[in-house]
Amino acid sequence: MLPKLSYMRQIDEVQAASIFFRAMRKIMIDLCQISCQQKVDDLAHFAPPGRSLNCVAILQRVCHSGIVRLEFMCETKDKIFVVMEKLNGDMLEMILSQAAGRLDERATRFLLVQILSALQYLHKQGIAHCDLKPENVLLSEMNTNFPQTKICDFGYARFIPESQFRKTIVGTPAYLPPEVLLRQGYNKSLDMWSVGVIIYVTLSGTFPFNEGDEVRASLQ
Repeated sequence: MLPKLSYMRQIDEVQAASIFFRAMRKIMIDLCQISCQQKVDDLAHFAPPGRSLNCVAILQRVCHSGIVRLEFMCETKDKIFVVMEKLNGDMLEMILSQAAGRLDERATRFLLVQILSALQYLHKQGIAHCDLKPENVLLSEMNTNFPQTKICDFGYARFIPESQFRKTIVGTPAYLPPEVLLRQGYNKSLDMWSVGVIIYVTLSGTFPFNEGDEVRASLQ
């Protein structure tokens, strides 16, 4: 049963999911984010493949100041609602909002220390995020160079024990190590490669393996 929600406006649509702002009437000042996805008859064949349910399963197990908070999840006859805390922007927006299209070393270091703290926590839980990129690092505020960060979007996340490897293709190609793209097997260390790419993108405004390919231009 859905709690009483006040839908304000749709803000985005990602694949099969529609994302809405909403305010819970019980906590009027608490703005959250709802992901509403159509159900199919067999949840084992959820499309995109189990991503929303996978995200919920991960978020229900973790608790860290650097990870987006799951408010609640519920189902109706034909929809699944996933409600998470609402933040005010992401690292990509922060990078693109700068006149130079990049951040300075001090701001980058401040953000990365937080990301690495959350990542260390996840890896200790045996969880690999598998899709780290600036768009998946949410920010508490956009009007400061030193906001709190929270990792989000655990749709591709995997539980990977220390002695095991995975070969399925996950994540965003520009931020993935070669062994993922070549299906040679990967473990939680793929997240550290992604962090390296994030550092490069944040400081330069370009991708490391396509010299001169600006992040801003790639989004147009």
